[in-house]
Amino acid sequence: MVKAADEFHSKTTAPNQLWQTDFTDLKVIGWGWFYLSTVLDDFSRYVIAWKLCTTMAA
Repeated sequence: MVKAADEFHSKTTAPNQLWQTDFTDLKVIGWGWFYLSTVLDDFSRYVIAWKLCTTMAA
């Protein structure tokens, strides 16, 4: 089994050296399923982009 580390071996020292992405599905009662995609800057820990869609088609 592979475990996730608490941090990367090579730490970032400035913004835009490493971005992380995540996709999350959300069920909104009465509206249906929505999909949230985010891009996070590893150094600043800020969400630099996001998009909420009704399908996973891209």
